[in-house]
Amino acid sequence: MKLSLIIPCYNDAARLKRTLASVLSECEDTQIIVVDNNSTKEHDELADLKEKYSNLVEFYETVPGDQGTGYARNMGLSKIRGEWTMFADSDDYFYEGWFKKVSQYFESEYDIVYFSLGSETELNKEPPSRHIQYERLIKTYLKKSERSELIIRCNWVLSQSRLLRSRLIFENNLHFENVRFSDDVMFNVKAGYYANKIYVDESTIYCLVERGDSVTKNVSYEAKKAHLCEFCKQNLFLRQNLNRKDYNYISVRQGAYKRFKNTVKDRDFATIVSVFLLYRQYKVPLAANILRIMYCKIRNMFALQNLLQ
Repeated sequence: MKLSLIIPCYNDAARLKRTLASVLSECEDTQIIVVDNNSTKEHDELADLKEKYSNLVEFYETVPGDQGTGYARNMGLSKIRGEWTMFADSDDYFYEGWFKKVSQYFESEYDIVYFSLGSETELNKEPPSRHIQYERLIKTYLKKSERSELIIRCNWVLSQSRLLRSRLIFENNLHFENVRFSDDVMFNVKAGYYANKIYVDESTIYCLVERGDSVTKNVSYEAKKAHLCEFCKQNLFLRQNLNRKDYNYISVRQGAYKRFKNTVKDRDFATIVSVFLLYRQYKVPLAANILRIMYCKIRNMFALQNLLQ
């Protein structure tokens, strides 16, 4: 079997139907794994999908309790049989022609192939933006600028729109964090680091759907702190495994100060101290990042003055 596709699902049978339709309309020799993360509603709709696609899709269910998306994805990983692995979310979908674009790499020498992606919003109140940071990574790589390959390996923290060789996952014991937010950050950063050869294809194959009730839209302090904690783990892994020059280059680009400021905004002194100690624990270069920002502002100020003279 060439490809295994893992789709976690929670209380989202209606959107899952669209996801499966976009997958099944094209794919061949593909193991499709849906892991229901102990849904609390839409049981009848999910049962209908199981009956309709019983010969085409493998359905599994996690144990009762708030296990998180990472737990569901790990269960999916334990079931894969394909030489390659991909991930999708139950509220997203694949664009027409995705399988043809992906399957051309089944016999390639790469461990990871990154693809472009798009996004849309269900509410239509603002332009979709979830894909933008990944489009920038794609464009940076294609320009073949300094350390462009290092940048995409270390900063692509999205599970979707990427083809992974299954052997890479097993040989490096890659798994998702059992946390509520950013469960896939460490999985994807480690995959990028351990991959031997990578490739970037600018073909757009996947659409991220922005929902008002999505976990990615949660702006509570608890959510920000959880995202920050995973960022700190990412920083420590890169610090321990990259050479000093590469690490310094990546750490400056990752915006440690901006993340710190956004997390502690409008919080009390005790909270600010706790986040600062979190940075110290994971050796995040906060001071260096602040100095870099000051240097850039001063440089831009002098450049503007010279322009006005």
